[in-house]
Amino acid sequence: MKCPNCHAPLDKEDVFCPECGNRVEMQKKSGLAAVIISLLVLAVIIAGITIWLLAGKQDASKSNSKTTLDTQTSDDKRDTYEAENKEESELESEKDKEEKVPEESLDLPDNTAEEDYVIPQSNSKYLTDLDVQGKTAQELNYAKNEIYARHGRRFDSPELQNYFNSKSWYTGKYDAKDFDANYSASLLSDMEKKNAEFLKDKEYELAPSGYQLDQ
Repeated sequence: MKCPNCHAPLDKEDVFCPECGNRVEMQKKSGLAAVIISLLVLAVIIAGITIWLLAGKQDASKSNSKTTLDTQTSDDKRDTYEAENKEESELESEKDKEEKVPEESLDLPDNTAEEDYVIPQSNSKYLTDLDVQGKTAQELNYAKNEIYARHGRRFDSPELQNYFNSKSWYTGKYDAKDFDANYSASLLSDMEKKNAEFLKDKEYELAPSGYQLDQ
């Protein structure tokens, strides 16, 4: 360290220059100020680094939280998708079971067995010659009246009435004349009406006068 006036060497403890007597106290203060400023700059740098590190940790924490949330959301969506697929599969399975039910059982009221009918499908399909092949005039007469009996018609013929009374599916509701006059048109479908006419024609082909009841 030198005197700013005469440039003579100075010791750290010198307040006055030993050569020219100039005060050097201000220079020492200036040096102290420089040290203080350096320390402040260093403190600012350290604080900046600390803030930067903390910010980095917060960003990493947020990133981890977002990743965890996205993973949970993805898992929830997958679980929901699997649950929906399982429900759809169960519904399809139930539907397949229903479709596998034999058509005959759907056509018969109260799931009555086929043998309780002369022609089980006379109310669900248009009959053909194949359906009546091998039938007698009596069977054709019973099959024709079977169409009416399904709807609760009673019969004046004891033979017919006793025959249908023996069937588990039959319930007589209407007198013959009352049914023919007031209910047959509304209760019978067009298919049943045509099948009744078809069976009547086939009966009369076998017996010109038709099957004679109560003989």
